[in-house]
Amino acid sequence: MPRSTIAVGNSARSISLACGLAGILAACQPATPPAKIALPPAWTPTPLVSTTSVSDLGATATPPAWYSTLEARWTQEVISASFSPTPRPTSTPDDRPLSSRGPWLVFYSSDRLWATDGDVVSLLDSSLSDPADEIMERPIPFSTAGGLIAYTSRSPLSREGSPQYDLRILDLTGGTTHPPLHLVSSELIATLPERYPGDLSEPWTEAWFQAEQVRAAVSRDASLAWSPDGSTLAFVSALDAPNTDLYTLTLRTNSVRRLTSGPFQTADVRWSPSGTAVLHTATSDINVGRDGPRLIIEGVWSALPSSGGIAKVTQGQVEFLQWLSGERAAFYNVEVPCPNYALRGINLHSGSATALWQGPFDAAAIDPITGTLLVTVPFFEPDTAATVSQHCPPDALPAVPEGLYISKPGLPSPIRLAGSGGPVVWSPEARQFFADTPDGVFQISPEAPLQPIPVDSREIPVPSPRNDLWFVVRPSGNGAIITPSGDPVASFAAEPCRALWSPDGDTVVFTDGEALYIADGPEFEPTELFHADQHDLCWAQAEWVGK
Repeated sequence: MPRSTIAVGNSARSISLACGLAGILAACQPATPPAKIALPPAWTPTPLVSTTSVSDLGATATPPAWYSTLEARWTQEVISASFSPTPRPTSTPDDRPLSSRGPWLVFYSSDRLWATDGDVVSLLDSSLSDPADEIMERPIPFSTAGGLIAYTSRSPLSREGSPQYDLRILDLTGGTTHPPLHLVSSELIATLPERYPGDLSEPWTEAWFQAEQVRAAVSRDASLAWSPDGSTLAFVSALDAPNTDLYTLTLRTNSVRRLTSGPFQTADVRWSPSGTAVLHTATSDINVGRDGPRLIIEGVWSALPSSGGIAKVTQGQVEFLQWLSGERAAFYNVEVPCPNYALRGINLHSGSATALWQGPFDAAAIDPITGTLLVTVPFFEPDTAATVSQHCPPDALPAVPEGLYISKPGLPSPIRLAGSGGPVVWSPEARQFFADTPDGVFQISPEAPLQPIPVDSREIPVPSPRNDLWFVVRPSGNGAIITPSGDPVASFAAEPCRALWSPDGDTVVFTDGEALYIADGPEFEPTELFHADQHDLCWAQAEWVGK
């Protein structure tokens, strides 16, 4: 992994290295669009503006022959994979219905949304994107809760220069069918050109830039998220303004509520673990097909759906790392040409901040219960050190040598565990850290020193939910299942790039990028479920969905 990238995560349930990361519903009939709302010149502390019924916002039309383009941060993580030199056609959907009992694996592949119950593979939606992307291809985001899937798809009303996307919700249990919700207002669509503004290699016009910003915001991978109890969906939309804002959809009342208004685009939507707040980013530029930072971030805000309140959490070019205990989240600075630095925990309601790691780092993970931090500090070549010294604040300069460090609350200083580090994760299933270093994969608990895992593995193990089994990748590249003490359970001929345990831990699904395999315990004999012609199963979004 390049030293300048960051590999972070709370869970090792999916094999991971960071690479930098959604039944088709019947549409409503056309209806009167929501009223245009005049926005204040800056972010307002009184964010609630309108409440609209979902059923008022649907429409149908003949799909045009174009497809969406936008930048995306791919959060799904990937390791090296081996592919077949002779591609096979994508799997065809099964005519049998999915089981209504669950759990189901939902995944994106070959520009389509699929689901499987371990026996039947069903095509959920084939209208997600167009195969003629002139700037950048990307998957469509989705979010799951219980048996529900919320995802963004290209609308039949889209035109080449003016994007329209729909929010769609599927219930795999066979429950209520929800009509699609347009994510861009008809007033905004009317102001945008119908076609691309000339040669895409020429500087973008203001109208084209605005269209791409809205398109990118409503269909980024973190543009929608279910509340922890699955009752409310937070999502990004441009229903009432020329830019995107934060909205919620409450299933019980079937109503949409606008939570924010302001001059910026909204991105990176996350619910707090308690479900009381929605964290989101305000950005003045979502980078689409250009060099430079992924987002120009103006600040991170917290919205309270219950009261309509909103508060600024932090400002500047920052990234979210993970949730901590209580209503606290960990953030760090990401300013070009500086390394990642100034890792701190911030309370969403009070804004109070606590320093977690002052200097630069490549990778970090935190035990949210004890506050123990595992961090990889990079090595700086002389020219890199000179650039950082000249252009970055003092906190971006290294205060300790390169290595793998552990820091605990109450310790006067961090402890250096190894001379060099790599990707690190905190596994809530195993209740310990894993670190992939040049000297091998190690396990570290807040109470125990650095220990090698019991078998040689090319990657960090993926513990099952009960932590009674681990999925590993042996030095040969073959997948295997072992116990935490190293006893062999199963071995696979495939060379996996990714593995996902079912919620009960009795089944594992893994892929080599082209084929998707399922193996049920206790024998874990693998069966091929699906194959993809785009070799995209290593990085495409995939999630288990349970009732």
